[in-house]
Amino acid sequence: MSDTTATRIGRTGTLLVLAGLWLGAAVWLWRTRVPAHLPRAHVAATDFFTPGELRRAAGHARVIRAAGLVAFALQLGALAFLALRPPRARASLTGALVGLALWLAAVPSAVVTEAWQRRYGISLQSWGAWTLAFLPSVLAWVVGGAIAGAALVAMARRTPRWWLGAAALATAAVAAYAFVSPLLGGGEPFRHPPPGLAGVRVEVDHVHKETRAANAEAVGIGPTQRIVFWDTVLRFPPHELAVLAAHERAHLDRRHIPKGLAWTLLFLVPGFWLVGRAARPDRAELLPRAALAAAILALIALPFANAISRRYEREADWIALERTRDSDAAANLFRDLAISNALQPDPPRWAYVLFADHPTTMQRIELAKSLRGTALRGGPGSP
Repeated sequence: MSDTTATRIGRTGTLLVLAGLWLGAAVWLWRTRVPAHLPRAHVAATDFFTPGELRRAAGHARVIRAAGLVAFALQLGALAFLALRPPRARASLTGALVGLALWLAAVPSAVVTEAWQRRYGISLQSWGAWTLAFLPSVLAWVVGGAIAGAALVAMARRTPRWWLGAAALATAAVAAYAFVSPLLGGGEPFRHPPPGLAGVRVEVDHVHKETRAANAEAVGIGPTQRIVFWDTVLRFPPHELAVLAAHERAHLDRRHIPKGLAWTLLFLVPGFWLVGRAARPDRAELLPRAALAAAILALIALPFANAISRRYEREADWIALERTRDSDAAANLFRDLAISNALQPDPPRWAYVLFADHPTTMQRIELAKSLRGTALRGGPGSP
């Protein structure tokens, strides 16, 4: 056996081991507490929404989805232009230009989205306030692009396995953001939170002057984790808030944020490897081509990432049902959230796959209604 053949066998064996580890981690992360087989609760959107509410949601969703598709197209076009005409500059400056191009390409869609939200009475802030809030985001794109560009070129020059280091570094950056971002929010302690949140930091974010949209979210990692209620959701009845609180606590109890970081690493390792096949960024002028390859791969991976997010959201819904045992309150909560946020209860399949990181409103209502025919493992306050 020649040395070349032995090397190839060794590489193939290594790849098979890595693929096995990747698949094992993915299978473990994919598991949830939702029963595999649930009784189907047959419900229709017209049972919960008026024809006017359905038309309003459909009209709102069409433009928001179109704006998202335009943003994808403009960003891919900007990267393609830079890949064909790469700037002659250092890696940090080239990375900053890539970040600036991506931000500029997203501006038209952001403006259209804000205008549409204002038309539907969801956004309440003035254009001046929106602009002051939106403009600083360019710094994140430019500075992030500069740092990423310099780091990628440095790693790609030093080792052929640069993609491993790039994946680890990018995941660490996402984790750092998830850890720090709750500390930068403007939430205040929730003095009388819904039941079931003992031992968890709970805050209220006062957004009623900016939006009529209603939301709550579980954020942070370790010592920074907390649950944040928008004050616009506090108008919902107490039973609905109890379901919402149980849902958000389930995200923390089931460690969905750390699991999301693990998925990030699982996606980024093969992703950066594939980017290296298209354009190993060991020179600054190759950064736009590498960024274009990364953007295309991200678009391909988006439906899979959404499917993972929807699966964890469904688990949080199920655990909330286990804890509250209130299917009517859950169904009404999902209905009220859809109306407040102008969500289409049952969107087209393509839009669901490409854009939806939550189950549809009708899927969530069906899950709530299936509670009545299912033996639950938990009870109020169960872990």
